[in-house]
Amino acid sequence: MHTGDQVWRVWFRASMAVAMVVVVTVSCKPREKAAVPVASAAPVVIEVRDAMTNAGAVAAEGGRFKVLIVDEEGAVGLTRIGERSFSVPGARKGDVAVIEVTRIAEGSVEAVLVERLASGHPVPEAAPAEESAAETSLVGQLFRVEIPEVNEDGQGVIALRGRTILVPGVRVGEKVEFRVVEETAEGAVVEIVERLDTPAVAKPAADDEEIDYSKAVPKKRAAQAESESNP
Repeated sequence: MHTGDQVWRVWFRASMAVAMVVVVTVSCKPREKAAVPVASAAPVVIEVRDAMTNAGAVAAEGGRFKVLIVDEEGAVGLTRIGERSFSVPGARKGDVAVIEVTRIAEGSVEAVLVERLASGHPVPEAAPAEESAAETSLVGQLFRVEIPEVNEDGQGVIALRGRTILVPGVRVGEKVEFRVVEETAEGAVVEIVERLDTPAVAKPAADDEEIDYSKAVPKKRAAQAESESNP
């Protein structure tokens, strides 16, 4: 065998061996797993209910509300949701804030300040409580008064809760108890329940009553004698 042929065979076998090693190495390499797309977490949305414009809002535990701080005591703000008033630590009068109600108990609400949205918001003045019809009505009520004056018709004139009350058949200075039986556009109709104190009235002498002047004469003479002794 020629030397050239031997060299070629050795080279061929060596080339084949290298090729086999490469094939085995490539085939044994672990296949990479395809990347699995990770779903992004959905953002958490927390509802904030507007209690500033919704007078019918109702406080609920865990709920968040937009409120107006209408007053403050020290470092504690005061607000309301619907018909319930409560405090918010850290809030100031005039703050527009987001609060979270943490606890509701009988007669009380607890909340924390989540975010201050604005400061210096105008705070409406509290409207005076309206008196009910039962409180303003005089019908059925009893009053004890002293008659301060009497009109030309012989009726006592009394000012009572912005009304002019006429009490019939009384005299000035008389103390009576009366009941209001009806209200009118001018005042009220009353009835006397009891006369508590009637002032004494001097009885005028009758026309035919005989008057004894004998006791008056000495007084007159004594007065004249005193004037004569002191010219």
